[in-house]
Amino acid sequence: ETDLFDKNELPGDFLMRLWDGFSYQLIKFNSGKFDNSRPIYYAEKVAQDVCVDLNHFTSCKNLFLFRDPRDEFLSIKSFNHKRGFNGFDWSKDDTDESFARKLCSMRRSFMHHLLHIDNDDQRLVVFYERFIENPVGSTKLISDWLGIELSYHLVENQHPMVADHMTSVSVNDSIYRWKLELSSDIQAIFAKELGEELESFGYEVF
Repeated sequence: ETDLFDKNELPGDFLMRLWDGFSYQLIKFNSGKFDNSRPIYYAEKVAQDVCVDLNHFTSCKNLFLFRDPRDEFLSIKSFNHKRGFNGFDWSKDDTDESFARKLCSMRRSFMHHLLHIDNDDQRLVVFYERFIENPVGSTKLISDWLGIELSYHLVENQHPMVADHMTSVSVNDSIYRWKLELSSDIQAIFAKELGEELESFGYEVF
């Protein structure tokens, strides 16, 4: 124990100094290359609780992507099989049943967090299924929110480069897979563990 510094303020103090250093390096080595008439963003993939902390110290925007955990389960299982080893916290001792429960536990807090978010200038929730069903409209929504021009067609043209990361024949086939591919036993686990939360988001629960 020490009273030489405030332990509660230290993490935020460190973060701001790291961010200031990062920003300084960007400006120093890219002077004259930026179009200052347009916004510039640095994108980082983080857990939702990190966003809460960052919002206290920076003017970051939080884009939350949510996908039906049942389709996510199938995607993880297929991707593990495709790569030949387990990832995404699927341990060597996990069965379909044990990992389904683990995934439910991991996603429950995230879903509760999203339920209390109202889209505003700083935060936006995007549902994977709705994006895939209307990619151009969804891209425009994100573009307007960020204040920059995004092109879904530009991303779509990169399809061959990301094929190794896909476990479905097409992007459209990646949604609602659970209705055809998920066993009734695993469906029952998701219904029991996350049924209320799924219905709150407008998803079907059998």
